Amino acid sequence: MIHQIKPEAFEQFISQRAFKPGDTLQLEAGGVYPGFRLEEVRGLDITAPAEGALIQGGEGHGLVLEGCEDITVSNLRFVGAGRKYHNRQGVGLLVLGGRGITVQDCTASGFQRGGFEARGVSQLRFERLKAHDNGYAGIHVTQGEQGGWSQDVTITHCSAVNNPGDPQVTANHSGNGIVLYYTQDALVEYCDASYNGWDMNNSRFNGPVGIWCANTHRAVFRYCLSHDNRTQWSKTDGGGFDFDGGTRDCLIEYCYSYDNAGAGYMFCQYVNAAELSGNTIRYSTSFNDGSAYHKSALYLYDCGSQSLAEGGQFYRNLLYNSDGRDLVRGHIDATFIRENLMLLSGEGKFFRHETDDDNLQYRGPERQQWGKVVYENNREVHLEGQHVESSLRQLADYPRIQSAQELPAYFEQLGLEDLELG
Repeated sequence: MIHQIKPEAFEQFISQRAFKPGDTLQLEAGGVYPGFRLEEVRGLDITAPAEGALIQGGEGHGLVLEGCEDITVSNLRFVGAGRKYHNRQGVGLLVLGGRGITVQDCTASGFQRGGFEARGVSQLRFERLKAHDNGYAGIHVTQGEQGGWSQDVTITHCSAVNNPGDPQVTANHSGNGIVLYYTQDALVEYCDASYNGWDMNNSRFNGPVGIWCANTHRAVFRYCLSHDNRTQWSKTDGGGFDFDGGTRDCLIEYCYSYDNAGAGYMFCQYVNAAELSGNTIRYSTSFNDGSAYHKSALYLYDCGSQSLAEGGQFYRNLLYNSDGRDLVRGHIDATFIRENLMLLSGEGKFFRHETDDDNLQYRGPERQQWGKVVYENNREVHLEGQHVESSLRQLADYPRIQSAQELPAYFEQLGLEDLELG
């Protein structure tokens, strides 16, 4: 049954639960509705005609789905009262537990916590979402209140733009684009993150990243774009992509990173993190990343976890920097950097091998010795040389791609799988 609900009748309709599994709640085109909450609801579509409808979150959330199953939400715009002063830890659309949740063709802005967030959900699909001008993150998937991981997650054709930071978070990062925590079996594809993180209020040492994950198993990031992300002055991070502490068996491929304040790509292990291992970054690019922090395209950092920390595989990528920054920097055990094309101008190094001996104190007895970083069969080209092929010089004139939808054609033309390193 289709229920066509006018704004003035909406709160009563929701409070009386005047719907059944299989019904559709159709909001009025251009209508303005209050934020609302559904608990233990099954088999419901919530939508509006092409013009969409507005959900006012005010100081709190826009829509909360708690313990729901087989819910589809589409064509709604969630607006909070402002991420910096007026909204109080609200989320545009918040999923708490449940399964079979699909959210598509929606936007969220003005929420202090984030645009779209899911905790401890299974069979989640976020599609064609736009999150902008929120605080902690544009899109965030993490564990549930009782600790259960999110599972079977797809985030596709979504964008997270200008989510500057959460002023209430002073002891950790905020201002992320798309971030996964405590998630397994996820696909993030055709997504973009840009201009995030510039107003983080962190009083510690870490910072936000455009697209990344931590404590995540078996996630794939494919055909994603991350550029012009920032972090607070004198802090760190603000990069493009990151495999962080506790991440295992994850893959980044055909991703494009440029003009970020932090590194284009990171393998990072924080103190007391779970095992980091089995991860791969391939067939991807970094152009002029690390302008303020890390000073490199690929950054390796182990804060001294007692758990296993192995960077993983990094191969057949294109790295370029025109401002004298490094292309690879740092150290994390068992990182294999092979068959990459590296283009450099200025005084930077192709590989600056650094270790942070102070962090060895945090390691258990079995991890007191540094493992190896394998760096081999990479083609290093200094573009200021006199005999550089014109084709390599042309690669340095990188396109400022604005949409992840452009990436398949770009990477097909670039042909990193068949990269000629001779």
